[in-house]
Amino acid sequence: MTGGAGFIGQHVLAALLRCRHSVRVLDSLRPDVHRGGGGWRPPAGVPLIVTDVRDRRAAGQRQFTPWPGREGGVTPGH
Repeated sequence: MTGGAGFIGQHVLAALLRCRHSVRVLDSLRPDVHRGGGGWRPPAGVPLIVTDVRDRRAAGQRQFTPWPGREGGVTPGH
């Protein structure tokens, strides 16, 4: 889902997970939108793609590596 780290997105994400949907979150974590530096992390097992949805190539071709010390979470590889 896009915008999963935002206020509404977090609530939609929680509802999808309660219904046992498999979800991947794509969000830019822009500092002007996510106060506090975009420190939001998805629930365990939910992949997070940090990119702009308008960047079609980046959004569709990311590879993922685990966050250090975060079971189930991932962050875009470089």
